[in-house]
Amino acid sequence: MGARQRVAYQNPADPKRNEYTLPAGLPVLDELSSDQLRKAQLLHEALTAALTARLSALLRQPIRVWLEKMERDDSAGCLTRIEEDSTLVVLNSGNNLRAGIFFGNSVLLSIIERMLGGTAGEHTSARPLTAVEVKLLQTLLTKLVPEFQICWERAITDPVILEEIHAKPEMASVFGADEDLMTMACRIQLGFCESDMRIVLPVRAIVKMLDSGCGGQTTANHQEIDPVKQQIRDTLLRSDVEVEVILSGNSLPLAALAKIKPGSLLVLDSKVDRQAEAVFNQSVRKKGQVLRDGTKRLFRIQDEKPSS
Repeated sequence: MGARQRVAYQNPADPKRNEYTLPAGLPVLDELSSDQLRKAQLLHEALTAALTARLSALLRQPIRVWLEKMERDDSAGCLTRIEEDSTLVVLNSGNNLRAGIFFGNSVLLSIIERMLGGTAGEHTSARPLTAVEVKLLQTLLTKLVPEFQICWERAITDPVILEEIHAKPEMASVFGADEDLMTMACRIQLGFCESDMRIVLPVRAIVKMLDSGCGGQTTANHQEIDPVKQQIRDTLLRSDVEVEVILSGNSLPLAALAKIKPGSLLVLDSKVDRQAEAVFNQSVRKKGQVLRDGTKRLFRIQDEKPSS
């Protein structure tokens, strides 16, 4: 194998030096400056952070996705980078963008185990997915598509959709034989199970999503929004926050607690007209009143000042 031309970049989340590698025989991308490479890196680091938050919420178990490096690739090389049975997910946005996401099957099988109510996180030996497992995976990955939509929105005009899932990636033809590709080499971890995840995009799409945010001069009335900051902001705004409404409480002797059975009544230590409390993310924020609308219960906030 010939020598590689390299442009180094620093991953702020990792003290070691990562590299953007250009395999010999592929043209150097003069249209991508070091500043644009840095923006592409930050954009997809924000994407992996969003995927981490979304997957953890969906599976109700901590899961981590992170970017390790970016590298030039071609359609033939994409299939040889993961050293275990893998699955290819194809995302499409009309004629604007087609992307491939490769997952190592060991972590996918652990995720599916968790979806079925099992205990995920132990190391699972990789094997090809069954047709039923592919369908289960599709229901989960469809919920992740909006995260990719936000990351790539500057390069597309149509909504991103999950086009297909290939349990045998070697049989899939996603990109043209001469297509210049960029791979975001990531890792995904669930418990003790860790595997590769590779996001593959045409270079032309990356150029478009970066250039579309860099052209023109800003004015006092129209200031350009940094796409990375915008994505982080959008991800935070979509994050789920646990909300509880507490009516009242009381304490009981252990002997009384042991006598509780269906039909037992618990006396609460408050009057009927006492205000309830809405608790956001385990911190009391507002007091108010519980109302009824047909078969649904409502909570009306009655104060404007946060309570401790």
